[in-house]
Amino acid sequence: MKILFFNPYITCPTGGGVERVISEMHRFLTGSGHHIFTAYYRNTENVCDPIPDQMRLPEETGDSDANRHALTRLIEKENFDLAINFGAMYGTGSRAFVEAAAQTGLRVISVYHNTLDWVLWDHPKVRPLMMRKLLRTPLRMLLGLAQKLPGRHNAHYTSRHSEACVLLGECYFSQFRRLIDRKTKRLRAIHNPLSLDPGADTFERLKDRKENVVLFVGRLTAQKNIHALLRAWKEACREGWRLEIVGDGPEKESLMSLAENLGISDSVSFEGHRNNPEDYYRRARVFAMTSIFEGYPMTLIECQAFGCVPVITDSYPAASEIVDDGRNGRLSGPEKFSGTLRELLADGNAIDRMAREAMGESRKYSVPEIAARWNGLINEICSSDDNRRQE
Repeated sequence: MKILFFNPYITCPTGGGVERVISEMHRFLTGSGHHIFTAYYRNTENVCDPIPDQMRLPEETGDSDANRHALTRLIEKENFDLAINFGAMYGTGSRAFVEAAAQTGLRVISVYHNTLDWVLWDHPKVRPLMMRKLLRTPLRMLLGLAQKLPGRHNAHYTSRHSEACVLLGECYFSQFRRLIDRKTKRLRAIHNPLSLDPGADTFERLKDRKENVVLFVGRLTAQKNIHALLRAWKEACREGWRLEIVGDGPEKESLMSLAENLGISDSVSFEGHRNNPEDYYRRARVFAMTSIFEGYPMTLIECQAFGCVPVITDSYPAASEIVDDGRNGRLSGPEKFSGTLRELLADGNAIDRMAREAMGESRKYSVPEIAARWNGLINEICSSDDNRRQE
């Protein structure tokens, strides 16, 4: 089967979370016998080992006529069986892609790789308002109205012209209906696949390699709210423990300055970007995340697979779907995070117990499990298309 992927950015396995997911999907769908081609319209810095068969569209303005015409010509030339739209969250290019597919009769699955109100959290002027709980509902109502109006960010159009809308968890279904399409019956939940494989390791095998390390892995951006993590670390830090921050980004210098000003530099290390953070997961006992918003964070799934216990804030719907507080990790309100972290670090037996549970829970994100769900959805849509043509 010939499948066309669409993503705003060039895709490589060492990119951000979405690019890593797409790379893994490319690998397992190709392994299932499908031929994958990818269209994109923006390059990124430090591209390393991109997946094969990618075509860059003519213009960086995703919704341009030139891009729409190029997509239409590509679809007509290659005669694809199905398209998967990974840009459904990210505005203009998604609509151009869906319009080109609709014009040529190509069926589309649209994938939503974030919380659906991400644009509110991501906007520097709106974010302070979203931090005030009483304002979140009216702001989301305004966003929902805006998504249904004709315009370049028309998520409602993308939903209505997709055979299925794949969300990262059922926890986002109500949000989708509230913000994008109240009447849709096309929603599916498929988690991100686990891109790092612990192999045959069990917690008993990993336990002796564990160190008293609290780990963060991710981009150093405002979204990740690492300033809050550093302030919490000042309150929660115990003798013999250290905080390791793996990643790079625009906030690195200010974070290093904050660590120095807080007097915690001796127990905090900034490790920089790592293409493969697997060794960090294997060594760390605890994983800490204080993000303002997330979709279904890859690092949160990865840490559990290596017996690294997550302690996270409950600031996005998937948090409570991934972490069952007290069983496979700790879930905390932002204002109580430092106390929750301090309590966890003081209880080694609880860390070990939750690490075992976390490793077992992570199996549902394994590549074979996620590949089977994607192949099932693809076959369902394509077989219904065949039946429709026969009628």
